[in-house]
Amino acid sequence: MERWLQEQERRDWRSGLIASVIANANRNPKKRSKPYQPSDFLPQRRRKAPKRMTVEQSISFVAALNAAFGGVDKRKPANT
Repeated sequence: MERWLQEQERRDWRSGLIASVIANANRNPKKRSKPYQPSDFLPQRRRKAPKRMTVEQSISFVAALNAAFGGVDKRKPANT
């Protein structure tokens, strides 16, 4: 698996290099003085994992969504 990922990264880098050469050949230096880098064209694979919510935060979030969409909180007894 690791070898396959390395090969994919090499392929992505080559594609990014080609894309940056083409972009720089057609770049207007007056509009963009900084040349493009191959990394500008690479997919972002290593994203940070989203922060996990606590149980209390999850319940609060769902309660807010429920109220926003006109739902009824069935955890609370209805006033009769």
